[in-house]
Amino acid sequence: MLENGSGGRFAQGAAAGMAAVAAGTAIIHTGLYDDDAAALFSLLVVLCSAWLAIAGIWSSDHRRLEVDDSEHDQLTSAVWFSLFGLALCSLSQLAMSQSLDRAAVAEACIRWLGVIGLAGLLLYDLQRRKTTRTISITRISVLVTSGVLIGPVTIAGWFGMLPSPLSDGFLLAESDIRVASMGVRLSGFLQYPNAQGIFAAAMLLLLLAVGPARSAHPLMKLAAVSLPAPLLLTLLLAESRGAGLACIAGFAAGCLLLRGRRLAQWLASAGWASVCAALACRIALAPPAALRLAALLGCFAASAIGLAALRSRLLAEGAARPGRAIAASAMLLAAGLAALALLPPQQLYARLGAHYETAASRASLYQEALRLWREAPLLGRGGDTWRQLAGPRFGIYEVHSGYLDILLNHGLLGLSLVLLMLGALLTAIWRTGEQRLLLAPMLAMLLHAAIDFDMSYGSWWLLLFAIAGYGINAQAAQADSRSVLQAS
Repeated sequence: MLENGSGGRFAQGAAAGMAAVAAGTAIIHTGLYDDDAAALFSLLVVLCSAWLAIAGIWSSDHRRLEVDDSEHDQLTSAVWFSLFGLALCSLSQLAMSQSLDRAAVAEACIRWLGVIGLAGLLLYDLQRRKTTRTISITRISVLVTSGVLIGPVTIAGWFGMLPSPLSDGFLLAESDIRVASMGVRLSGFLQYPNAQGIFAAAMLLLLLAVGPARSAHPLMKLAAVSLPAPLLLTLLLAESRGAGLACIAGFAAGCLLLRGRRLAQWLASAGWASVCAALACRIALAPPAALRLAALLGCFAASAIGLAALRSRLLAEGAARPGRAIAASAMLLAAGLAALALLPPQQLYARLGAHYETAASRASLYQEALRLWREAPLLGRGGDTWRQLAGPRFGIYEVHSGYLDILLNHGLLGLSLVLLMLGALLTAIWRTGEQRLLLAPMLAMLLHAAIDFDMSYGSWWLLLFAIAGYGINAQAAQADSRSVLQAS
């Protein structure tokens, strides 16, 4: 008998292909920020996840499902309990007089059902076998596709190399240096520089984390050496202060989680990527020249070769002592930070003076949001609460905080369910051992969501669950491999 049924292999292959197409489609269509597109995508994801689950159950050999997955099952139970609770909150609001717009409430329910479908696709293994468990190509497809689109393809758009339908809204032109110090900011496919920045930061931290892992898939290892410099360049071109601070916070968290040569590799990789990205930024901002694109490609190639060499050297047997390796890596990181600091001052520092104005504006939004929440504290008012009650008065139709948006729409109950779900994901990653470093990109995403409307993008949830699912599944694959070796 074959170890895997043909139906199971077909389901896994179909899931991988669908994941790549879904991730690419989601990002290209403004990250599924549009409600109509997000609703349609959500319904498709729900139907496809249900179909794949049925295919996996039909093809699985239940005698192989004896592996102890109690922690994995507790995770999925907590996540699905929270998400189904949010969908039920939306449905209950349809019958309540507090609902402002029944259509908006229905759309919110459909979007939460779509998030449930994503959780099913990216957190649950269709093929849970007793003897071995491979890292699902589904998560890898989502992550690599996202990294390529947010990094190199977005840079191609900066140079005007994308066709018109895709490049619409790609750049934010603004003469006020407090908004765009260079006169233009990179908005990318998401059509919002801050969203482009945090997606790039999360992918950068993810690839720095998974590259040296022994259990990493070859495709992830390739992405981990080739994409960090392009991703950091797009973060710089987006000029997002919040995304930059979130990236720094995630990187600092990674430093606290690592020891020895892994810490040295983390520092050195970030330093070398910073050096190459700073050089690439100078090239990208230079006046048009025939060799500019070639120079940029050469810079990225140098980054990839350097990252591969650093990881091979620092993690090899007989490498330098951890103390010396950390000291040398810290010096390389300092060189990378110096390279970023030596960028033309108007490009790096011009917008810092506007930080306090932005903070004051956000504070007024948050005060108004809390005032509106007190009017319906437990269950909220349904979908689009801020947009309908405060948007016309402020001229700003997003509250610029994902958590406050959930508080307005679904009340304290809804926010509690979201925090329960996020806590379950973080706890699961914390327990994975070697994959614990994936907390860095997740923390960056969750921190930035507190000061901007990242959660309004469907692709934000797609990326979050893909990162969590990758870490959990990689740890399970390692555990199963060790058990097989011990048994033999």
